[in-house]
Amino acid sequence: MKFLMMFAAVAVLLAHTSCIKENRDDCPPPFNLRVIVEADAGIKLTYPERYNNISSVWIYVFGSDGKFVTSWNGPAFSLTKEYVALFSLPDDNYSFVVRTNLGTFYKASHTETQLRDGLHQAADVSTYLDLAVFSGREITSDIPDSHGGLKNATVKGKNEQTITIPIVPHTYKVNFVVTGLTGFNPAVASNFTFTVTDKDFQHNFENDKSARLGTTTVDYKYLRTAAPSANMTASMIILGLDEPVHTPAFIFSHNTTPTVVTLYQNDDLIEMIREAYKAQKGSYPDFTKVFEFTVPFRFTTDMGVTLDLNYWDSIENPTYL
Repeated sequence: MKFLMMFAAVAVLLAHTSCIKENRDDCPPPFNLRVIVEADAGIKLTYPERYNNISSVWIYVFGSDGKFVTSWNGPAFSLTKEYVALFSLPDDNYSFVVRTNLGTFYKASHTETQLRDGLHQAADVSTYLDLAVFSGREITSDIPDSHGGLKNATVKGKNEQTITIPIVPHTYKVNFVVTGLTGFNPAVASNFTFTVTDKDFQHNFENDKSARLGTTTVDYKYLRTAAPSANMTASMIILGLDEPVHTPAFIFSHNTTPTVVTLYQNDDLIEMIREAYKAQKGSYPDFTKVFEFTVPFRFTTDMGVTLDLNYWDSIENPTYL
C-alpha cells in the first residue's frame, strides 16, 4: 500500500489583487493544483537505491513570461508514499522545476529573494555541488544523490487539477574492480588509490546540458583507497556522466608515502565506461536509463594495469548491473 504525504503550506500569490473582502468572486480556492513528485517508473524499477536518501524536495515555479512565481520545499521523499504538494495559482502556463537534497551538499545559485527581483528566468538558475564542504575539494565518501524534474503545465480555473513530475537522478554509481595482483609484498606499508578528477558544473533549471558547466570551473576529485589484494574494489557516486560538456579523468595509482606511482591513467572516464558496458552488454549505454556501471582492470606483468574488457568472460557467474 502506498501512503499519502501531502504538504499544504504552499504558495498563495499575494499579487492576486482582485481578490478582496467585499468581492470574493475572483478569489482562488485554497488550492487548485496538486503536484505529485514521483520516481521515474523505469529507473525506480531497475535502480530503486538511487531514491533511498532524499532528505528534501524543492519545487520552483515560473510563469509564462519566464519569471519566477514561487517556490516550495518539503521533507524527505519515500518510494512507499505518494508525495504531494498543494498550490494556489492564477490562470497561466507554468514551468515546474524539481530539485532534491538542497542544503549541505547541493545549493541553488539564487535565493528566493533574488529570484523575486523579476530579472531571472529558469535558464538563469541552477543547482550545484558545494565544493566548499570538502577539504581540498577532495570527496572521500559518497555524496547524496541529486535528482531533477521538469514539467510544463497550464493552470486554469478554480477546480483542483493534478500534475505529476517524475524525477531522475543526476548521479551515477561507478564500481571499479582491479584483479590479478599476485606476489605483491611491498617493503613498506602502501595502498592503491582510485581517483576521478572532474570540473565544477551546474544543473541548469531548463536541463540545458550545454549550460550545466559553470563558466568558471575548478577541478575536484573523488578519491577511494584499497589495500593490496588479488581483487580490489572501489565505488563512487559521481555527478553528471550524461554531460557532453565535461570529461572526467581517471587515475589508478600505487602509494608508498611519499611516493605515488601512476599505474593507469585515462583522460576520458566516460569513454571507459562506454567500452566496459559494451563489453558486458553488447551495446553502448543510454545514460538516461542506466545509473550503475562496473569498470574492470587487471594487472599485467611488471605491475602494469590495463582496462579488462574480457572481465565478464573470465568470471564464472557474471553479475549484470
